[in-house]
Amino acid sequence: MLSFLRNLAVVIILTPLIFTFQLIKILYLFCKPVLRILGWVRYEETEIKDQNAPLLPAFYRRRFALALGDILYRRHNINCDSYELKVAIDSHRREQLFNALLKETGMQINQDLQTQASHLLKSWLNGFSPEHSAFFYHSANAGIVRDAIAFECVRVVFLIRCMVIFNLIDESRAWFILFLNAQRAQDCFDSWTDFAYAYANGRAAWTAHTGQGGPSQRAKMEVEHYLATHNGNWQTLPWNAVRIFDPEHIPKSAPPV
Repeated sequence: MLSFLRNLAVVIILTPLIFTFQLIKILYLFCKPVLRILGWVRYEETEIKDQNAPLLPAFYRRRFALALGDILYRRHNINCDSYELKVAIDSHRREQLFNALLKETGMQINQDLQTQASHLLKSWLNGFSPEHSAFFYHSANAGIVRDAIAFECVRVVFLIRCMVIFNLIDESRAWFILFLNAQRAQDCFDSWTDFAYAYANGRAAWTAHTGQGGPSQRAKMEVEHYLATHNGNWQTLPWNAVRIFDPEHIPKSAPPV
């Protein structure tokens, strides 16, 4: 009887303590994020995925997708340091850019440009024109498909960005194609250097294919100079740090989309 009473007393005493401990544990789990912000709780090692992973710039995917066209932006004196499609351009450069867009796409100024641009988007994989589609077949026969893909990746970014700058297509449609184009580049090339030299070879092949002259070293010199530019996107942006269609964490301090 005495033993039973002793055990009963222990249960009566311990039950509230156990309940209180479990309640405190539950409250702690709910309040843990707030305590972290206040600096009262440190992150555990297991909660950090990779402490040595490179810190990606805000909106890495947008910057990467646009950076594929940096060589042509530089040729037309367009700012490369942006994750926005539209950039400020003076009237003289706007005229030059508009003429380049018409020449590269074959759009006619005397017809509705928005309708023509919308139709062109459907053929972006073929380079926006029958001539570039034929160039792919030529490249396949010549064994330089990767060079042709790099050349077209650069053109796609440049031309679509021009279409947005002149309000010919909607930005949401433009970003969808630009992300697909960026994923294509990531799938086909291993680094900015690999991509850059393939583009230079592809442009030289296109020049020869279209009879615009003999082999040109201009593109090769351009990519070599840009690859050596220490603050250029091809130096600062990781090539394959994040897959284009994988989820990405956007830091709270980043500007709004």
